[in-house]
Amino acid sequence: MAITDMKKAGGKKPTFGIVFCSAKKYAKDESSLKKLVASADKAFNCNWIGCTTAGEFSNYGFSTGTCVAMVVSSDFISTGVGVGDKVSKNPYKAGKAATSAAVKKLRTASKKFKILNPTYVITLFPGTTKKELGHEEEALAGVLEAVGPETIISGGSAGDDIQFEQTYQFANGKIYKDATIVCALFSRLKTAHIVDHGYHPTKKVVVVTDSDGKIVKTLDGKPAAQVYAELVGTSLDSLKENIVPYIAKYPFGFSDGMGNFWIKNPQAVMPDGSLLFFSPVPKRSVLTLLEGSKEDILKATDRIANTLGRLPNPAFSLIISCAGRFAYLQNEIYKEAEIMKKKFGNKPFIGFYSYSEQSTLPNGNCGSFCQTVVGITVSDTLLR
Repeated sequence: MAITDMKKAGGKKPTFGIVFCSAKKYAKDESSLKKLVASADKAFNCNWIGCTTAGEFSNYGFSTGTCVAMVVSSDFISTGVGVGDKVSKNPYKAGKAATSAAVKKLRTASKKFKILNPTYVITLFPGTTKKELGHEEEALAGVLEAVGPETIISGGSAGDDIQFEQTYQFANGKIYKDATIVCALFSRLKTAHIVDHGYHPTKKVVVVTDSDGKIVKTLDGKPAAQVYAELVGTSLDSLKENIVPYIAKYPFGFSDGMGNFWIKNPQAVMPDGSLLFFSPVPKRSVLTLLEGSKEDILKATDRIANTLGRLPNPAFSLIISCAGRFAYLQNEIYKEAEIMKKKFGNKPFIGFYSYSEQSTLPNGNCGSFCQTVVGITVSDTLLR
């Protein structure tokens, strides 16, 4: 559906909107992206957020090189959008500033409800590029400082069709290259949130014996890359040549103490034999090697769709899946959207493939992960 056709939602003024689009197609030059964002802003005439992606999906199916958009209208939902620019300079400050602004606008705009905290904080971060590492964990610390642990956080990092050159984020008609975008959402409707990935633990466990932020230097006292190569049954040279197939099938995970393992993945082998991870890995961390087949991770998609679809009278869903799952599934990637379509029926959903995923976990902690799917569904049924 063209954005320019979405001026109204069922004849009512829209409450908020979402846009996800291909960087390769819509950000190939500045004028193309400006035209898209201006069209969305004119059509929505409400709070809206969005970003470029590593692939798009919706109830129309999976696609690349496209734009997907959704607008929602409800008397029982309120939103506020905040922006924290220059994430690369100070991610904590950007995360806190975006969230504080979003919550303040939410409370100011909502005259119907006395809002103390939003139901959800939806985050869109810049993500990793060749020039700049992602700063998700640091930005999340700022988000949590502003909103507190009782609000559920769900989001993802923008992509650029696996080019890792430049990602973009959008907020209320403006384009950003290095910003935390936060949508604070309050709902008087029943909602559901879920996070899953489908990988299961093996018996191979290692301890991080030396690390510095995202650089893991040694595992069990030995060079980290060599240890990982041995764990996955390959040579160090093969790992250096292309680490992606190995981290797609054999990611590292850490336990949350509730029987769940959440993924922390390396992204590159450094010249000194250390591993560069997507997010910080503290010294003395215990990492378990996880394993998952394509069938395993599609079963996770099925569980997510089942759980969200069981919400009474679901109205719409927002789902974010990892670009690493795209890399693993390859020509079977369309199956994720097909599973969702089957479970959600004719109920709309929208989502994108991200460079990392942010979520509150079942134990209440919050983090940034890889190879993961996070989802939110809002129903048409009021809370009692």
